[in-house]
Amino acid sequence: MALPSNSTQPSAPSDLVQACDWAIQLRALICNAALTEHWDDDRVGVESDRHEAVVVRASTEASRTLADLAAKARPLLDEWASTGLLESPYGDDRLAATILQGVIELCA
Repeated sequence: MALPSNSTQPSAPSDLVQACDWAIQLRALICNAALTEHWDDDRVGVESDRHEAVVVRASTEASRTLADLAAKARPLLDEWASTGLLESPYGDDRLAATILQGVIELCA
């Protein structure tokens, strides 16, 4: 069935979205494999640097779509969730997390 001429086809996720989602997967791999596979400090450092490169890219590259903006929020929330920061007793931390969660929801 053809789409009406005034509608747009959903576009594939941008490279930035894919990179941010990959960074979340990489961070999970680092956290799990470093322990189960007994990674040495060098290996952890190399993989952590790869993760950090995506975080730096997300912090410096302009968002072109709402999906890009939501993708930028996900790695930070993922890290905060794994470190317990989402349950922080500090209002500022909880406010920042709530804002990021709201951005993701509004951009969906």
